[in-house]
Amino acid sequence: MKKTCGRELFWGLVALALIITPGFVVAVARGRGFKARRLVRAELTAPLGAVSAVALVFWITNSLASDIGGPIDWVIIAAIALAGAGGVVMASYAVMALLPRQPSEANAVGSAQTLTSKPDRKAADERLHDHTVSTARRAPSLR
Repeated sequence: MKKTCGRELFWGLVALALIITPGFVVAVARGRGFKARRLVRAELTAPLGAVSAVALVFWITNSLASDIGGPIDWVIIAAIALAGAGGVVMASYAVMALLPRQPSEANAVGSAQTLTSKPDRKAADERLHDHTVSTARRAPSLR
């Protein structure tokens, strides 16, 4: 690949991968796992990454879509598109995780925490226990 795209572009892509990968790992570790909402938003950028990667390869190799020959060319193009999509999803997930939260997202998290506060859970547990005890007293004997 170094001969195909030149030294600058090759090392630029390596540097980009070395920045994105640790950023993604830090984002996942910091959030203690994947956050579904953030992952779905990041996946919306996948088509952009796929098209960009294929366009970059066509530009580097000075090729056109009409130059695609046999089935192996389609497999290679699909692999390039998947790699581009995956890289952009990882980058956008990391960026979303490492940037400060937007007010709407912070409010949604805060309201979810108030719904599951300890006093509310304790009251719900007591109601469940009272209901279970009263039901057990009314249950007919199976003897």
